[in-house]
Amino acid sequence: MGKKIVVDNGVISTGSLNDSMYVNRGGTASDVTVNPGALLTISAGGSGVNIKENGGGVKFDPDAKVSFVANTFTNVSARSIDVTVHSGTTAVSTTLGYEGDLYVYSGGTATTVDVDGSYADVFISNGGVAGDLHITHGATLNVSGGGTAKDAYASNGKVNVLRDGQLDRIVVGAAAKLYVSGGGTASNITENGGEVKFDPDAKVSFVANTFTNVSARSIDVTVHSGTTAVSTTLGYEGDLYVYSGGTATTVDVDGSYADVFISNGGIASDLHITHGATLNVSGGGTVKDAYVSSGNVKVTRDGQLDQIVVGGAAKLYVSGGGTASNITENGGEVKFDPDAKVSFVANTFTNVSARSIDVTVHS
Repeated sequence: MGKKIVVDNGVISTGSLNDSMYVNRGGTASDVTVNPGALLTISAGGSGVNIKENGGGVKFDPDAKVSFVANTFTNVSARSIDVTVHSGTTAVSTTLGYEGDLYVYSGGTATTVDVDGSYADVFISNGGVAGDLHITHGATLNVSGGGTAKDAYASNGKVNVLRDGQLDRIVVGAAAKLYVSGGGTASNITENGGEVKFDPDAKVSFVANTFTNVSARSIDVTVHSGTTAVSTTLGYEGDLYVYSGGTATTVDVDGSYADVFISNGGIASDLHITHGATLNVSGGGTVKDAYVSSGNVKVTRDGQLDQIVVGGAAKLYVSGGGTASNITENGGEVKFDPDAKVSFVANTFTNVSARSIDVTVHS
């Protein structure tokens, strides 16, 4: 920005504002149009009359008196600046670059927002409404108390829906994250290779979808009710979570510190566990057809595993209350608690060399 205007008392009317203006206690800004790149700040005891937002930023203290003139602005690009949308203002086709922020408040509306810069943020709150949002390049969409967002696509970035925030229709692509806190609502979620997590008292619903050929490295992939993951590859620190009503088929887990979690009615089949990765099957989860050449498989209470080959350098542990049937020992280690349910498939393995590992041979 260029020059700075300070109003300590009296009334100022500048028409178009292209720089920064500060209105202190006793001062008034009247009939000011705040253009892109400009910032109008009104402190407690200050006033703003007939303020027209035109792509710039307007911020004011709760004890300031501010009124706005209805206006629609289009095609604003913001990089390292703030854009605000208050009551009566509509923003159309706004693009946020690096560190560009958009704030939509009560009575304000934003449509078609492209958030494609790192450290860029959109804040929808207090009755603000936004639609047709595209979140990429590590940007963040925040929907909080009273804010509403509709029709969002996140390909790489974060979406946070907080208490009393509402989000309807979102696609969560690979490398994207959606989090819904307690009291928040996210409906018609399409999981497309990204991560969706929510608190127990959040309200969420999913749209049936099948995604294929997702590769995850140092990110999480979730599969909830109605979602099917086909041909998923997990690399270093990549995690896959399959929950109630979700299904995963053909999962290659070939990165160290990679994990697969099948729980609460989730189903997975055709899994290949290598390079020290881990498969966890817990309460209500079901896995069928797994091959472990180097890694760990844990079946805990109420988890079910059917048909697994435990190769050299692999470990299978079945805790009490867990079930593992049709186990083929092929040079690895199989251990289980006395009250676990296990069964084995006849097999002969040869020429296994064991160093710092255990090899078991059961019935």
